[in-house]
Amino acid sequence: MQQGGWGGAPGQPGAPPQQGYAPQPGAPQQQQHGAPPPQGAPPGVQPPAAPGPEDAKSFFAGLFDFSFTNLITPKVIKFLYGLFLLLWALGILGGLGTVAMMLIQGEIIVAFVALILLPIIAVLYLVMIRMYHELIIIAFKIAENLEQIKNNTAK
Repeated sequence: MQQGGWGGAPGQPGAPPQQGYAPQPGAPQQQQHGAPPPQGAPPGVQPPAAPGPEDAKSFFAGLFDFSFTNLITPKVIKFLYGLFLLLWALGILGGLGTVAMMLIQGEIIVAFVALILLPIIAVLYLVMIRMYHELIIIAFKIAENLEQIKNNTAK
């Protein structure tokens, strides 16, 4: 018995696809892309809508959108978080440089305290930066979800 391949008669498993043949009874029908849903589809199920003109706006067009339908903050927040992380890393390096200068000047106890406090403050600052950006993203996700709820109940 052959497994796979193109060895069977038309309409049997392993057979080549034939143009012009009717589908076998009981075989699932394949739906063409963009075709309407089959007649037996449950009510309320609709194909996904094509993106509208407001979705296609560019970043710079969004800057001059006085109706605020196209929000740019979700697009910019990743860049801002990266920028804050870069500044955070530079601040840590500056703190380490300050500790090194304290050691050179002979302020050993102050340098030791600063060396202990620097990682603690750096982690706390990183957590605060992350929480701030997450709160902004959460606010925008809430707005998107409310918009979906409004669109679903307005029918």
